[in-house]
Amino acid sequence: MKLSSEGTPRIFDIKEEDLKVSEIGNTLTLKNKNPKTGKNTKLSEALNFLPSGIIYKAETGMGATTLELNSLRNSIIVEPTRSTAFQKANNPNNPFPALYVGSDIKTRKGIKPSMIKSYLRSKNPFKKFLVVAESLTKFIKQIPTKELGTYHFTIDESDSFQLDSTFRDGMEKCLDIYKQFEPERRSMVTATPLEFTDPELLNEPKITIRYGHGKKRDVQLFECDNGFGVLVESILNKFSGDPSNFEKVVIALNSLSLINSVIEAITDDKLSGGIDIAQINVLCSSSSEDKVIKYHQLKGEHLPGLVTFITSAFFTGLDLQDKFHLFTYVSSKESVLRLSEKKIKQVAGRGRNGLLSETIIYERKDIPKGPFFSFHDLKEAAESQLQSLNCIEKTYSKSPIMKARIESTFKAMLTNGAVDSSRLVRKNLKGDYSVSFLNIDALLEYSRVAKTVYHPKNGLAEALRTSGCVVNISQKHSALPPRETDSHIAKLASTEKKKLITLLYNIAKRKMSFEEAYEEQATTKVVVLGLSIFEKFRKYIDEDVLIEAISKTLSKERSGTSVRNLKRLETKLDFAIQDPTTGFLKELFQQIPLAPEKGVWYSNDDLIVKYLNAAAISGKPIPSGTQQDMQKMILEDIKAIFETRSGNNNERDGYYLKGRKIVEGLPAGLKKYFFPGFAAEDYIPD
Repeated sequence: MKLSSEGTPRIFDIKEEDLKVSEIGNTLTLKNKNPKTGKNTKLSEALNFLPSGIIYKAETGMGATTLELNSLRNSIIVEPTRSTAFQKANNPNNPFPALYVGSDIKTRKGIKPSMIKSYLRSKNPFKKFLVVAESLTKFIKQIPTKELGTYHFTIDESDSFQLDSTFRDGMEKCLDIYKQFEPERRSMVTATPLEFTDPELLNEPKITIRYGHGKKRDVQLFECDNGFGVLVESILNKFSGDPSNFEKVVIALNSLSLINSVIEAITDDKLSGGIDIAQINVLCSSSSEDKVIKYHQLKGEHLPGLVTFITSAFFTGLDLQDKFHLFTYVSSKESVLRLSEKKIKQVAGRGRNGLLSETIIYERKDIPKGPFFSFHDLKEAAESQLQSLNCIEKTYSKSPIMKARIESTFKAMLTNGAVDSSRLVRKNLKGDYSVSFLNIDALLEYSRVAKTVYHPKNGLAEALRTSGCVVNISQKHSALPPRETDSHIAKLASTEKKKLITLLYNIAKRKMSFEEAYEEQATTKVVVLGLSIFEKFRKYIDEDVLIEAISKTLSKERSGTSVRNLKRLETKLDFAIQDPTTGFLKELFQQIPLAPEKGVWYSNDDLIVKYLNAAAISGKPIPSGTQQDMQKMILEDIKAIFETRSGNNNERDGYYLKGRKIVEGLPAGLKKYFFPGFAAEDYIPD
């Protein structure tokens, strides 16, 4: 242990004294530039280890995670997003091989415990794990208890854990695990700190690391009443003139429907400076990939095209080495678009080598005054719910009938007791109900942002100035009409459907080859998937009938469900063309006798067991992934094979099975193996 000149333990383990400006108490000031590199000083250049406690970085991009990956100790680093964890774990500059723990970026399959055990047995001098928040509780059980005490536990972007806890249960469990580590073996890092209200963290050391001279950001703030039009025109202005002078643009916009609207507008040939859609990409969570026109999986540190949209999943943690023009879209109208000055700073920090320019498009609408929450009121509301739960449990336990309803009653109460859709009570790692302090943190921050940033007339500009920005304000107007919402998306979906069906008929009439369709026309995931389904099944099903099935599947869609519905159609067709008298289907129908007149009820567990039995007998591979993923895929297969109907709540999870699934319009066109219906007596087990 290193000691200060006064003989007390030092908070900071300094690696390079020449990079230190001062070290006073819990605050370390570093030189802005490292004389040896000529670039901003990184923490890994100045320190040997991250200090313990809650670390406030004055700037984004100081390299706290890099320091932990370089440190001579075992490390568990928890990241809020898959992309960030994957990117940092696979950085070729890591001095020690790191292991990413989370679902695969491409296949979404979870990492196998055997891979973790193999890594633990490796000869690497120090083990470095990058863990996605939702994977932490399962992962931590894979490390032997006697070894766990040798790890330093770090939560990166801790403010994201506070704000995302309202819709991600795993965030709170991460903090439960954090508190189980010894105080000297745990750290939380953030460049945009929020106060923790959790009483167990009140005595956690607060550490500040800053540069000698804080950076000022030059920000252009466009205030407007038609943010859509101003954003579209601002993007197009960047792509007028000589194409050889075009520079990359990033748009931070936390609305998938608005992103689709902007993409359609900036690719419209009728607008001056229309952009080729091949140069446009959207970075969003993988669960939303079928809701945007040009989803992209980012695996490196460079932008994939000229124009890149990012949603909140990429507002933090993403490291981009390109320089680009940044447009950040905010609005007082919708809460998801009310980005705080802290979140706007995080977005600007994605450009690790600085920005070419930073523009904020602010669509200002008057918002209602209040309600604004206080910590006292929220904590009091949470404690009253806990008292009610205890009372109900005590009373219901006296009755065998009501005792079985305790859990469902609790869930209903906590849902009804939520504030702004955020529950105030949660289940902790031990399975006990407790106050959700992270959700209280988030509610207090949302309340602060509404009250001080978006309600006052000049609130956003003042908040930006306070956070260290030089703000230039302009009033902007647009000649474009305000964007259409639901009708626009319906029109967009209709356009994609029309394009796909036209391509399919051209292929069927031999006017176009598949190669021409893929290479020249397939610009969206919907079109590509529709083409692949047609190519896959045309030898089993009459082409006109298959096109009709695809068309009807798309006509029933809601906004953003095109890809999901096409994938479900593909699964149905896979089973529809299989011979039910042999192989897996024969064994499954032996396992599941039916009564088409009224249907037969099976629980989810029954269906999964029967499916697995049939798979084992027939040699069919079972769906891979985690147990939860496997069970979900099995039930999707069941719904693709059988006509199903959900039961009432008293029957819990399960389905009535009435017969084999009939794809609308398909029986007449199927060339073989399709049974349009069958009698129960044909499928009585041997």
